[in-house]
Amino acid sequence: MLMNLMRWPGVGLLVLFSAMSASGASLRFVPEGTQLDGDAISDAATTPGALFSFFLELDTAGLSNPLVVLEYQVLRDFSELPTPPESFEFFNEAQLSFQDFAIDENQATEEAIIRLLRGDGGVADAGVAPNTVAQLQRDTYKITDRLVNDGKNDFGVVNLLRAVDSTGADVRSLFTLGGGIDVQPVPEPATACVALVAAATCVGARRRQRRLTLRCQVA
Repeated sequence: MLMNLMRWPGVGLLVLFSAMSASGASLRFVPEGTQLDGDAISDAATTPGALFSFFLELDTAGLSNPLVVLEYQVLRDFSELPTPPESFEFFNEAQLSFQDFAIDENQATEEAIIRLLRGDGGVADAGVAPNTVAQLQRDTYKITDRLVNDGKNDFGVVNLLRAVDSTGADVRSLFTLGGGIDVQPVPEPATACVALVAAATCVGARRRQRRLTLRCQVA
């Protein structure tokens, strides 16, 4: 299903602000989540029937020229985050960033490919400028009653398919992708206590390891 997103009523303004980042260019959804259990995936606690929003954040730190083409692949779990979402928005200021928007959604694989293109013949300073942070997209879902803690990503950017600057250079290698989020039920009090103890234990272990490392360096 291919749609021209410029026709969507939710199109607003691209929120841009200058930012210098030490971590380089990135594409990630926020909130990033926290650790509520013992697996390696970040978690976000919520309840069935609640509205939950993700914002896609683009950081062009480290790029030498404006970014004019961006194509990325998003994965989500339809059983917990139903399709279509309650609301879906692209923030866009056409004179400064992209002109054409499209989304190609695959219901079978629960994946969507999203394309943002400046288009041919754009002005020289078109696109998202280097060292800029931009919120490009917002997805809001009504959480289903099948919310589970299954240790799997329910939402996230899984692949950067294209990233081209205004000179035509492929700049995908300069980007890092943010990890996904496991949307799960609000922990029961006992579970929350266990998670807190585990977190405190990990912090203590890291501190002991840091002290040991420092002693080795001095020796």
